[in-house]
Amino acid sequence: MPLSSFFQNMKTRLRNLPDGWFIVLNTIFWLGLGALLLTDKIRLMIGVGLMTLVFSIYLFVAAHRGEMKQHTNLAYGFGAFCLLISLVSFTALIADPDSFPPSTVRGRIAAAAREQNYSGTLDLSNKGLKEIPPEVWELTRISSLYLSGNRLTELPPDIARLENLTYLTLSDNRLENLPPEIGSLPHLSVLDVTGNRLTALPPEIGNLTALTNLDLSDNHLTALPAEIGQLSQLRFLSAFDNQLATLPPQIGSLTQLEGLALSRNQISYLPPEMGGLSSLSYLYLNQNQLTDLPAELANLPKLEMVTLDDNPLGLQPEAVDRLREHGIRTIYHPPPTPTSNR
Repeated sequence: MPLSSFFQNMKTRLRNLPDGWFIVLNTIFWLGLGALLLTDKIRLMIGVGLMTLVFSIYLFVAAHRGEMKQHTNLAYGFGAFCLLISLVSFTALIADPDSFPPSTVRGRIAAAAREQNYSGTLDLSNKGLKEIPPEVWELTRISSLYLSGNRLTELPPDIARLENLTYLTLSDNRLENLPPEIGSLPHLSVLDVTGNRLTALPPEIGNLTALTNLDLSDNHLTALPAEIGQLSQLRFLSAFDNQLATLPPQIGSLTQLEGLALSRNQISYLPPEMGGLSSLSYLYLNQNQLTDLPAELANLPKLEMVTLDDNPLGLQPEAVDRLREHGIRTIYHPPPTPTSNR
C-alpha cells in the first residue's frame, strides 16, 4: 500500500471517532509529522512522541472495532509498542538537561539581575551548561551562585568579578582544576566542589579567609595544599572519596574546625600537628591505610567521635584504646581472627 494511501486510510478511520476527537488527533498527527522534518533534537523527540501516540490510538481503535480481522492481536501488540515508544520519547525529553531552552537560562539571569539587591541568588543548576553564560559575570552584587549538575569543564577567571559571593556550589560537574582567581572572593563562606575531577587545589585557596564550609568530596585529589591552614574560620572540611595519602602539617592551624571527613582515601599517616585542632568534635577516617594515630588526638578537648573502620590497625590497637580511655567514642571493629586449619 502506498504511503499516501495508508495515511488517507488512517485519516478515514479516525473520522469515525466521536466529534472533537478526530480534530484533536488529526492536529497532533500533523504537528508530530512537521516536527519530524526538523533536525533540532528537542523537536525531533516531540515529533516521535506525538506520531507514535497517534499511531497507537489508531491501532487500538481499529483493533477494538474488529477492522483488523485476523490481525487484531498484532494490532494490539503493535499499538502497545507505539505507545511505549511515545512514553520513552517524552520521558527522555523531560530527563535530558539539554531540553531546557536557552531562554530559560537567560530568563533566570535576567531575573537575578533585577533582584540581586534583594534575594541575591542565581540558580542555574541542572541546565546542561557546558560553559557559564558571560552575562553571569555582570551580576557583581549577587551573593549565591548555584551551578551544580551541569557539564562545566572549567571555571573562568571571571569568577573574581563576583566579589560579593558568599555561597558557591559547583558540585557534579567535570571540573579538573580551579583557577587562581577563586582566591579573590573575600566574602565566600561556602564552597562546594563535590563530584568533579579535581586533582589539585590552587594555593590561592588559602586567601578565602571567610570560608566556613569546604566540600571537596568525590574528586581525585592526591594532596591538600599547605595554604589550607590559612582558612582560619573553617568549621567543616569534607574530603572523602579522594586519593589523599597524608595531610599537610598546617592543618593543625584550623582552630575553628569542628568536623573533618576524610573517609575513603589512602591516608597512611596523620601529622602530630592535628593536636592543634582544639574545636574538633567529629573525625571520620574509615577506609584508609592507617596503622597508627598521633597521640595528640587523644588530648583534643572537644573531640567526641572518631570512625576508624577498615584501617589496618590490627586486632588490639593501642591508638584506639588511648582514645577510648579519654572518653572519645571510637568506632573500630577489628578484623576477624584467622582460624587455623586442623
